[in-house]
Amino acid sequence: MNCFICQTCNADDGLYQQVSIESPCTHLKSNDIVNVHIIYDVSDQNQYLTGIGFKIHFDPEIFEYIESQFFDYEASTPIPAEITQCYYNDETDIIDSCIAMGWLSTGSYWPSPYYNLPLELMLIKFKVKENLKYLITELKIEKTANTTGYDFKPINKKFTIEKPIPADVNNDGLVDLTDIINLIQHCSQQ
Repeated sequence: MNCFICQTCNADDGLYQQVSIESPCTHLKSNDIVNVHIIYDVSDQNQYLTGIGFKIHFDPEIFEYIESQFFDYEASTPIPAEITQCYYNDETDIIDSCIAMGWLSTGSYWPSPYYNLPLELMLIKFKVKENLKYLITELKIEKTANTTGYDFKPINKKFTIEKPIPADVNNDGLVDLTDIINLIQHCSQQ
């Protein structure tokens, strides 16, 4: 599924650069692959800015980072993603993992007047791990750099990790005749 709902900026809130995390799937289970879209917008639609830098925080006990795809827009240079352990600025002692990234203007404008805002900066793929520690988790955004004169507005994303259904042998989310047949076939092979 490649659709996502983008929360656009509201110019009445002042000048700010917004980075949001979007995903069509918010209810996940073990071994699911989740595509996370990182969306950029700016409150006054100004496309002549210097760039932006931020970190995406995630719980490494829940999500396994698979890969990321940067979208390179004219007159900008993506700063390669770096995965590290870090603290989120929320006054907790929880150590999580984060992906640090950014885009820097190589000319006098970023992202570019040739692209409509909001625009997708990157796609990140995660896999949900099997040993689940929490049932609800959140991907969080933290600013590392933004254009002078603009505030930073992150839009984080919560995910619910669903417990597997014990009798769902084929892991399709249903308990039906197919599960019984798979179980009988498995038992008869032993």
